[in-house]
Amino acid sequence: MVRFLGRLGWTVTVLGAAILLATVAFLLWGRVRQNQLRVATAALVPGASLAGGGWDGPPPAGKVMGLLVIPSLGLRAAFVQGTGFSQLGQAPGHLAGSTLPGLPGTAVIAAHNLTFFRHLDRLHRGQVIQVYLSREEMVFRVRDQAVIREGAALANTPYSSLVLETCYPLDALNLTPWRYVVTARLAGVRSGGGSGSPPGTGAAWPTVLPRGLARRFPLGANGSGVPMGRLGYAAPDTPAVATWQESEHPLAVEEAWVHLFVAQLDLARRGDASVYGTLFRPGAPARVSPFWLARRVVFGRGISVTIGLDSAARLRWVRGTVPVAVRGTGGWRRLTFTLEARPDASGRLALVPPS
Repeated sequence: MVRFLGRLGWTVTVLGAAILLATVAFLLWGRVRQNQLRVATAALVPGASLAGGGWDGPPPAGKVMGLLVIPSLGLRAAFVQGTGFSQLGQAPGHLAGSTLPGLPGTAVIAAHNLTFFRHLDRLHRGQVIQVYLSREEMVFRVRDQAVIREGAALANTPYSSLVLETCYPLDALNLTPWRYVVTARLAGVRSGGGSGSPPGTGAAWPTVLPRGLARRFPLGANGSGVPMGRLGYAAPDTPAVATWQESEHPLAVEEAWVHLFVAQLDLARRGDASVYGTLFRPGAPARVSPFWLARRVVFGRGISVTIGLDSAARLRWVRGTVPVAVRGTGGWRRLTFTLEARPDASGRLALVPPS
């Protein structure tokens, strides 16, 4: 997932919430873009070979390269050229300078730990990784897993090998200096397999947020980002849940929660009771928020988000917790604020009154 940079501790004010909302808007673009990329994998350069890749020189950044499939994880995702912020915001990315999958040497594909590579640590020796590049299917078998420092050198093998890389710990929302890597070796190549086009929606998760409310926030504001904690789950370990976690859905749900969080914070500080009440489930008493008419709000070490799913991967609730310091008419006070949202009868996320 895209991380937020900024000072940690009690130094980030409510301005950071606007930055968080802006970054979340970028994540929405990323999910829509991944859906477009999946469709594009079916239109790769016909007849292009591994030797040329269908390009005259290195592939341009953001170019659709092919399809990554990990059967044991239920993962199917288009991947692009490049591992920059914009590339990894939309798809797994092939590291520029590393070889193409299937050629002698080490090919590196990276992705965010909270989406596509959420369960990378569940891959074990001997399991299969498939890479579809143009009209050829490369089958790799896992050889090793390791945790390494960011920037550590990776061996460039004389044979065709593949490294999958992501941030570690795998549930971290914040920036970390560690990387989890899986190394695999080419076991075979098949021609004429085609890349296919896996399903996907790319749609935002619906909420009860009134239309136009987001316009109140300065999405282009500059300043420190809200420090992030970790993304966790309260869900059984089922195939349906694993597939859900490795899709666009976690970011969609987190984005929806963040929109509701920022909206209720802004409305409470303004004392806008009429609109504030519309964010809650029907019939729920909208208790007075600790942010009501607050003069200043300062976030603590990070927002941690937990998503609750049932065994069929149906969303039950999403809950975020953050330590805050609030300055009101009576002075400063510190507390741990928890905000929960649940689907209403129409499936839209609505808030549960904060405790």
